[in-house]
Amino acid sequence: MSASGVAADWLNSRGLVKRRTRESDESSWRNYVRARFGDWPVAALTAAEVPAWAGAWVGHGLAPATATYALATLRSILAADRVGSNLIRACPLSRASR
Repeated sequence: MSASGVAADWLNSRGLVKRRTRESDESSWRNYVRARFGDWPVAALTAAEVPAWAGAWVGHGLAPATATYALATLRSILAADRVGSNLIRACPLSRASR
């Protein structure tokens, strides 16, 4: 499944969050994440690709807090996919194993 498909499911499942949180999530997906990863199969995302993408945003003048929120949005989408369908063995953005 593509990241766009997973994101649509994730965004639709966020009905209980506050309106402003949902708007921020949708904006982050639309403005930062979708352009780079929307067409990618979720299983193709790598731990090396994602931090480089986030770092490039900061390098181009995006506020670090905004880049961090975009990264958190992608992390949430991938975590939801991992929990919901087990299409990937581990989220490429998950913290080091405990």
